[in-house]
Amino acid sequence: MRTSLYDYCAERNELALLTQWHPVKNGPLTPRQVSYGSRQKIWWLCPKGHAWQAAVYTRVGVPTVPGNRRGRGKTIWRPSGRTCWINGIPPKTCL
Repeated sequence: MRTSLYDYCAERNELALLTQWHPVKNGPLTPRQVSYGSRQKIWWLCPKGHAWQAAVYTRVGVPTVPGNRRGRGKTIWRPSGRTCWINGIPPKTCL
């Protein structure tokens, strides 16, 4: 296995992403058992209690607005906001 999601986040001091790992819906699976580039869909939970599924690789790195290349005014720096927007929930309700 490539670098685990846990190790990837720890090396980059991005532990906030790990706090969004859903504590129940992923069953016994942990961030140490999944590669940071995995296409496997995992359950996530934002601080406001919204749960959603997304592939691990879509949560890693600098997220951008879907359908747009990285550019001025298009980058969203908080992953939870990006995923909530994708699911039709305004980012301000998740941040």
